[in-house]
Amino acid sequence: MAAVTCAPNARLAPAITPPLRHSSPASSLTRLPAEVLVQIAQCLNDHASLVRLGRANQRLNNLLTPLIYAKFSTSFGKETLFLRTLTSEPQLADHVKHLRWIDESDNWDEDNEEYEMESRQSIASKLSSLPSLFHKQLAIAVKHAVGGTLHVSFLAAAMSLTPFLETLDATLTTSNSSRIRWNEAVWIGAPHQFSHLHTIKIKLRRSSGMDLNPLFLLSSVRTLDMTHVDRLKSDPQKTIWLPLPERCSNVETLLLRESNVDTDILVPAIKACKRLKTFLFQHHSKWSPLRSIDMAQLSSALLVHRDSLQDVGVMDRLAEENESAVVDDLFELPQLENVLLPMCNTNIKDRTALKFPPKTRWFAQTVKGDRKAFEGFLKLCSRSVTQMKVETPLLQTVTLWLADKEFATSLMAYMARQACKKEGIQLELKVLDKKSDVSTAVVDWERGVPEHS
Repeated sequence: MAAVTCAPNARLAPAITPPLRHSSPASSLTRLPAEVLVQIAQCLNDHASLVRLGRANQRLNNLLTPLIYAKFSTSFGKETLFLRTLTSEPQLADHVKHLRWIDESDNWDEDNEEYEMESRQSIASKLSSLPSLFHKQLAIAVKHAVGGTLHVSFLAAAMSLTPFLETLDATLTTSNSSRIRWNEAVWIGAPHQFSHLHTIKIKLRRSSGMDLNPLFLLSSVRTLDMTHVDRLKSDPQKTIWLPLPERCSNVETLLLRESNVDTDILVPAIKACKRLKTFLFQHHSKWSPLRSIDMAQLSSALLVHRDSLQDVGVMDRLAEENESAVVDDLFELPQLENVLLPMCNTNIKDRTALKFPPKTRWFAQTVKGDRKAFEGFLKLCSRSVTQMKVETPLLQTVTLWLADKEFATSLMAYMARQACKKEGIQLELKVLDKKSDVSTAVVDWERGVPEHS
């Protein structure tokens, strides 16, 4: 057998390996399961980044289109572009779940007026071609509205075109003088009846006379969060809010912030709810001559919901000194967990001031700068904290909002803190001076609300 020999200077041939295939990040990403891709996209807080990711390829575009159109805020872009897209591609409107609409004059770009007019003509044309009479009226409003009232018409159009809308967050600062008001889309206009809309958050301008009854009457709505509601019986321009029938509304969370509503108007609104769980009335006394709240009427209305009410917040800067009825009646709310009330008595001697409902976890009161009331509460707290803990075993925090920081550093305050600490209760003494707004106490109160709402 012949031996195989190699020349002394022979060199081994290098091994031939196939070249590495470098895949693009987008193609590598699309190999992931659809559920994983959606979860990754949901982690993107930047809407623009979500849009760019959706443009990478067709699969990502198909997967992310529902996420891209799920939320719209006027801060994302032009309302006209948004509406033009919805009217041109109606199938995209089905993805819209959340609208954040800021109706402010600085959103109107006068330098782009020609483009805006062209877009408005296109939107109006598409709306007029829809079979609903309301959409034809909207087309006229969009075509002829000017300035800030255009935004109101745009909002009505956006709501009427989004059948699966779940939440609305609108800031309406312009006068409501357009031909089509946004709430008319709720009341008479939308063919889809807003069957998915469960949360409405509205911030009004202070001179608005808007009718809010349609919001209560929407069967799907569970949360109404309204700011700057002004309803006074003495003002004929602001009595549009007619009484609602009792037990007609499915609203469970009613929040009125920095508002002025006469008790005679507020009480029917509370009684209109079938099952109210959370109630807030933050009285704002700076811009209207409203008298103080009638606590007796208010508490009687809240007692209608004794089996469901879990959170009660009342901020009344004009609370009468001897009106303690609301405090006494709240003992009859067995489900109550989170409380914020004005201090209604200047001379607290009765131990019932510390008799909370058995499920109460957080209790807060604002003291109107009366040292006698403050010290009376602390004395009762020090003496009765053991019995109080027995009767209210879930109690975690008692907060007193004070107008004078010297109250919080007194010997009585120290003794009360120590007595509460032994029973596992945190006694907080917080100061609301002239520089602080009462909304600070409201924010503190709301921290307990999401626990069950």
